[in-house]
Amino acid sequence: MKTSLIIIIALLLVPVQTMSGTVYCTNCSDKFMQAIEKATSLEQLKTLVKEYDEAIQQTAAQLQMVQQNIEQYTNMVQNTVALPKEMIRKISAEMSKFGKITGALSTMRNDVVGLGNVFDELYSAQSELKDLARMPRNMLQGGMTTYHTSCRVDDSTKATFQLSGKQLKDLEESGELETYINELLSTPDGQQKALMAGNQLAALQIQEARQLRELLATKIQSDLASRQKIEKEEQMRQELHRYMLEGVGKIGTTSRPDPF
Repeated sequence: MKTSLIIIIALLLVPVQTMSGTVYCTNCSDKFMQAIEKATSLEQLKTLVKEYDEAIQQTAAQLQMVQQNIEQYTNMVQNTVALPKEMIRKISAEMSKFGKITGALSTMRNDVVGLGNVFDELYSAQSELKDLARMPRNMLQGGMTTYHTSCRVDDSTKATFQLSGKQLKDLEESGELETYINELLSTPDGQQKALMAGNQLAALQIQEARQLRELLATKIQSDLASRQKIEKEEQMRQELHRYMLEGVGKIGTTSRPDPF
């Protein structure tokens, strides 16, 4: 028991870049990979989780505003034969903004998955750790729910923009996103299809953002509870060991009467 606990504590103190070397995430952002490489403690990983939680929360707020605007534009398109050019420019600008948010959320999702792999590597590499850091059932279910929602988001993204989230991100980085959106909205039929699909996409993305935050929160709670349990057991072991040593010392120094 003593040896196992010492191994566990030693594992948790190993620099993260050593353990995260086995974590592969081809679709993660450069920012995420750099942060993981620089992380040397569990506290830094928790800080990274908090940053992503705040970023996802801000993205969800932006999506709600975009969804409201798209709903207004959808009604205009449905009730008007031909929109004025100024209105088309506004729709194009809104959809370009929406495309950027979609690409950003897609990258955040990949980063969160990569971050989850890092925590799994930290807490599930050893059999002793699996027993102490067993993932709660509701988190496993939450992960599957997020996966299914993400698949629906991907399908809806392609229906809205005719591209994947990663392709949208690539277009943004190349400076060609706005040109692509203008072409996509060049006809009344294209405008109506993109806006109607975009309304559904925004709703799904808001749901996905909420689920990603729930997954992050559950993972943090699980990992913290596991860490606290490990440290508590180690503390109890040290106290018991100290008590036994003190007891042995007292026995060795107790004076006994000379029998002769």
